[in-house]
Amino acid sequence: PLLIALDSVLDPANLGSVLRTSHFLSHPSRPVRVLTCLKNSAPLSPACSAASSGAMEVSPPLAVGNMPRALQAAREAGWRVLLAEGSTNRGDVDVRDVRDWEVGPPTV
Repeated sequence: PLLIALDSVLDPANLGSVLRTSHFLSHPSRPVRVLTCLKNSAPLSPACSAASSGAMEVSPPLAVGNMPRALQAAREAGWRVLLAEGSTNRGDVDVRDVRDWEVGPPTV
Protein backbone atom coordinates (compact mmCIF):
# COMPACT_ATOMS: atom_id res chain seq x y z
CA PRO A 1 0.00 0.00 0.00
CA LEU A 2 0.90 3.64 -0.43
CA LEU A 3 -0.18 6.34 2.02
CA ILE A 4 0.05 9.97 1.01
CA ALA A 5 0.57 11.86 4.28
CA LEU A 6 -0.58 15.48 4.19
CA ASP A 7 0.34 17.95 6.89
CA SER A 8 -1.25 21.40 7.08
CA VAL A 9 -3.30 21.15 3.89
CA LEU A 10 -5.97 23.61 4.98
CA ASP A 11 -7.74 24.32 1.66
CA PRO A 12 -10.66 21.89 1.12
CA ALA A 13 -10.19 22.09 -2.66
CA ASN A 14 -6.56 20.99 -2.34
CA LEU A 15 -7.48 18.11 -0.04
CA GLY A 16 -10.25 17.07 -2.41
CA SER A 17 -7.86 17.15 -5.34
CA VAL A 18 -5.40 14.84 -3.57
CA LEU A 19 -8.24 12.49 -2.59
CA ARG A 20 -9.41 12.38 -6.22
CA THR A 21 -5.89 11.69 -7.51
CA SER A 22 -5.15 9.00 -4.91
CA HIS A 23 -8.44 7.27 -5.71
CA PHE A 24 -7.61 7.34 -9.42
CA LEU A 25 -4.13 5.88 -8.79
CA SER A 26 -5.39 3.19 -6.43
CA HIS A 27 -5.73 -0.43 -7.49
CA PRO A 28 -6.99 -3.40 -5.46
CA SER A 29 -3.50 -4.91 -5.51
CA ARG A 30 -1.82 -1.58 -4.64
CA PRO A 31 -4.18 0.68 -2.66
CA VAL A 32 -3.38 4.37 -2.34
CA ARG A 33 -4.87 6.20 0.65
CA VAL A 34 -4.52 9.70 2.09
CA LEU A 35 -3.38 10.26 5.68
CA THR A 36 -4.20 13.59 7.33
CA CYS A 37 -3.71 15.15 10.74
CA LEU A 38 -6.84 15.76 12.82
CA LYS A 39 -5.66 19.21 13.90
CA ASN A 40 -3.94 20.57 10.78
CA SER A 41 -6.20 19.58 7.92
CA ALA A 42 -9.05 20.96 5.89
CA PRO A 43 -12.43 19.68 7.03
CA LEU A 44 -14.32 17.06 5.04
CA SER A 45 -16.88 19.47 3.66
CA PRO A 46 -19.11 19.91 0.60
CA ALA A 47 -16.29 21.90 -1.03
CA CYS A 48 -13.84 19.05 -0.42
CA SER A 49 -16.35 16.53 -1.76
CA ALA A 50 -16.91 18.56 -4.91
CA ALA A 51 -13.17 18.92 -5.52
CA SER A 52 -12.72 15.17 -4.99
CA SER A 53 -15.43 14.37 -7.57
CA GLY A 54 -16.95 11.89 -5.10
CA ALA A 55 -13.69 10.18 -4.11
CA MET A 56 -14.06 11.51 -0.56
CA GLU A 57 -17.19 9.36 -0.11
CA VAL A 58 -15.70 6.10 -1.40
CA SER A 59 -12.13 6.51 -0.09
CA PRO A 60 -12.14 8.95 2.85
CA PRO A 61 -8.81 10.00 4.33
CA LEU A 62 -7.35 8.30 7.35
CA ALA A 63 -6.73 10.71 10.22
CA VAL A 64 -4.11 10.68 12.97
CA GLY A 65 -3.71 12.90 16.01
CA ASN A 66 0.03 13.46 15.61
CA MET A 67 1.64 13.16 12.16
CA PRO A 68 5.31 12.91 13.30
CA ARG A 69 4.44 10.10 15.72
CA ALA A 70 2.38 8.30 13.08
CA LEU A 71 5.22 8.49 10.57
CA GLN A 72 7.72 7.26 13.17
CA ALA A 73 5.42 4.35 14.07
CA ALA A 74 5.08 3.47 10.39
CA ARG A 75 8.85 3.53 9.99
CA GLU A 76 9.32 1.29 13.05
CA ALA A 77 6.73 -1.12 11.59
CA GLY A 78 8.83 -1.50 8.44
CA TRP A 79 7.16 1.05 6.19
CA ARG A 80 9.31 3.18 3.96
CA VAL A 81 8.74 6.89 4.67
CA LEU A 82 9.47 9.28 1.80
CA LEU A 83 9.47 13.06 2.05
CA ALA A 84 8.53 15.51 -0.67
CA GLU A 85 9.29 19.16 -0.14
CA GLY A 86 10.45 22.12 -2.17
CA SER A 87 13.99 22.31 -0.81
CA THR A 88 16.73 19.83 -1.65
CA ASN A 89 19.13 21.44 0.83
CA ARG A 90 18.49 19.17 3.82
CA GLY A 91 21.51 17.72 5.55
CA ASP A 92 19.46 15.39 7.77
CA VAL A 93 17.62 13.65 4.90
CA ASP A 94 18.87 11.40 2.10
CA VAL A 95 17.56 13.30 -0.95
CA ARG A 96 16.88 11.22 -4.06
CA ASP A 97 15.25 11.83 -7.40
CA VAL A 98 11.66 10.57 -7.52
CA ARG A 99 12.45 8.77 -10.78
CA ASP A 100 14.74 6.44 -8.79
CA TRP A 101 11.87 5.26 -6.59
CA GLU A 102 11.03 1.58 -6.98
CA VAL A 103 7.92 -0.28 -5.94
CA GLY A 104 8.73 -2.11 -2.75
CA PRO A 105 7.57 -2.26 0.84
CA PRO A 106 4.53 -0.36 2.13
CA THR A 107 5.25 3.32 1.74
CA VAL A 108 4.17 6.59 3.36
